Amino acid sequence: MTMILKCPIFFLLFAIAGYNCHAQENCFKVNKAYPNSANKIILENYPDIDSIGIEFEQKMPTGLCLYFKPDSKSTSYRREWYNWAFEGDIYLFKKKFPKADQPVLPKEEIDYMAGLNQCKTSTDYYLNAVVHRDSVQYKFSQCCPSDTDWIPIRHRSNPGAYYNSDISELSKSLEKKYDKNKHQPAGDSVLIFRAVVGNKNLNNLQDLELEIGTRSAFSDFIQQGLQETGASWLPASQSGRQVKYYIRIYARLNSDGSITLSTK
Repeated sequence: MTMILKCPIFFLLFAIAGYNCHAQENCFKVNKAYPNSANKIILENYPDIDSIGIEFEQKMPTGLCLYFKPDSKSTSYRREWYNWAFEGDIYLFKKKFPKADQPVLPKEEIDYMAGLNQCKTSTDYYLNAVVHRDSVQYKFSQCCPSDTDWIPIRHRSNPGAYYNSDISELSKSLEKKYDKNKHQPAGDSVLIFRAVVGNKNLNNLQDLELEIGTRSAFSDFIQQGLQETGASWLPASQSGRQVKYYIRIYARLNSDGSITLSTK
């Protein structure tokens, strides 16, 4: 079964409501369209992709949401989210879409949209873009603070599931146990695991499976090491209650024998 990481809800439901405003008149939004002059190739090479959403943080792209056309079995759009801060998602994107580069939008367009900031005491704003075959639709939204306790909701929202310790220490622990004679990888040492973080207390890390990479003594070694950390994973929280959350874990054996682990 393929696990799909859906795009964050704040990306799908773009609205002023995404901000905590004490004075509604201090909020505004701007929509602007440009011709798609720089990102037609990915849509031409992958015709099942309907459009591409790009999330920005202070003019820097932080994530990508692919919207796939409905197929004969469904009338709704399928969505896949890729976090550019997570090397596992970058690797997975390149594996799944080898004929596609990371979409890059013209700097002058981004500068113009970011320059719409009208707040005197805050530079915080929400900016995203949706790339269609013939156009790019930008959306800018901002609420200017009217008092000192104004905080954007999206900055204080509950985090997703996470490893409740230093994952670099887990990497070092696995390095000490690693035996190159027993735990040889099969070809490319990069592995991506998928899992569900639930609330089983003693083993929150559930349904851990190898998603990308070839099963080998090395992948079994990493999977066993991750499984033993089940109690160290904390589930996501929504409206004050714990909920199951899908995650990916990236693992790589480096040429010097060190092991890299990361997750988002």
